Amino acid sequence: MGDRAWVITSARSATRATLDALSAMAEIDEVSASEREVLCVLRDGRASDAVIARIEAIVSSDFAEESSTAHRLSVVYDGEDLGAVARAVGATDAQVVRWHSEREYLVSATGFAPGWAYLAELDERLRVARRPSPRARVAAGSVAIADARTGVYPFDGPGGWSILGSIADEWRAFDSERGAALALGDRVRFEPTDAKALSAARSLPDAAVAEPKAGLRIEWSEAPALVQDGGRRGALRMGIARGGALWKGRLALANAALSQRWDAAAIELYGAARVRAEGRAIRLSIDGEVHTLRDGEALSIARSERARVRYLALEGGVACAPQLGGRGQLVRAGLGGIDHARDRPLRRGDLISCADIASLGSADERCDERGDLGALDESHELALWPGRAMDRFAPDAFERFVSGTSVLSAQSDRTGARLRETVSRRDTDAGLSSVMFAGAIQVSADGTPIVLGVDHPTVGGYPVLAVLSYSQLGPLLARRPGARVRYRLPL
Repeated sequence: MGDRAWVITSARSATRATLDALSAMAEIDEVSASEREVLCVLRDGRASDAVIARIEAIVSSDFAEESSTAHRLSVVYDGEDLGAVARAVGATDAQVVRWHSEREYLVSATGFAPGWAYLAELDERLRVARRPSPRARVAAGSVAIADARTGVYPFDGPGGWSILGSIADEWRAFDSERGAALALGDRVRFEPTDAKALSAARSLPDAAVAEPKAGLRIEWSEAPALVQDGGRRGALRMGIARGGALWKGRLALANAALSQRWDAAAIELYGAARVRAEGRAIRLSIDGEVHTLRDGEALSIARSERARVRYLALEGGVACAPQLGGRGQLVRAGLGGIDHARDRPLRRGDLISCADIASLGSADERCDERGDLGALDESHELALWPGRAMDRFAPDAFERFVSGTSVLSAQSDRTGARLRETVSRRDTDAGLSSVMFAGAIQVSADGTPIVLGVDHPTVGGYPVLAVLSYSQLGPLLARRPGARVRYRLPL
């Protein structure tokens, strides 16, 4: 899959032992799996024939049966699609509830969103297709079905599965300290209850967090701002993408001006802002331009005219504890960032303290992205590899896409960048989902290409037409809506 990952098709679902064995290989940085595929992120982007042979041997090996956790989840079966599912399968509501709750399910894959688990195997009498158009919002804790699978939505958000009910207590599918509640190989039973459902996303009372005594105060921000670093390593198999800075090359430029590791946590700005040093002097860098603010001194930061983001790096980095391998924020999962703002962007009034530069150490890997504004020039052609689902597109779809010019849509964010064009597909979205990686270009049911971004879903059902060079992803995501994008085949 592109120039950084390798995908192996398997006749059966991978196990935790499979992923553990692959993770132990020195050549592999991260792993993830869908129900019939395993994705290996290669440490240096290349692998010899011998390494590929070892990967394939591990994927096809039979490992000893591993211990798993059994979960019993109480469900109120009052979902808005319960009646429609019953009519579609020619049954009563009570029969649908009984068929759904009388069997034990296996976590056959994780992904789509942090904490999402694909639960197999749904009773054949209950199998209905995904909704023709997804809902804009499905509540966290909703229990839903589609095709041969069932699952529990971990967060509020869009979703296209049919909702049968909701979790009836405060069980949560994802925890920012422990990760996903349901792991590969776990077993799940649903138990009907008449108890009133409680939101699985309802936050427990936060422990009091003392504000730091000194740092950088945000006095005003035109748009949301986030704490981001070089990315979260090791969590891909839990359904958590690497994330980190949208444009890692620009983050590296900002940190390099302060003579510190390129991936130190910084503030990702999406608009103009005004900040003030409070309680101490602050040395900082705005995209590589260094400033030293005296205690009480303020600095206005203009919006970039060419890029979607700017990076405000602090000497020592933003002081915040790592969670699941990184400090960068994944807001919907409540991951990363400063203690009192993990589940929201930074805002006016937040005080951000600096870590001790002596404790930063050095980065574990280099940054291969360009960080200069020249990387945004429309004259640059971005390298594309063909995807793994060419049979799902028109015969000349890839060639036409590479030789054409795309335009970035305003409907783009850290999850992905939509392109204003249409690609002809041969099929509809049905069957098993596939592993996904940053830079993969999916094509939605209406033919819209979507370049998966840094916070991408790790499993998806749309076919992949092409894969962008990993080192060129940040400069693409950082371009403003309306920018033209040109492509080439790898050299």
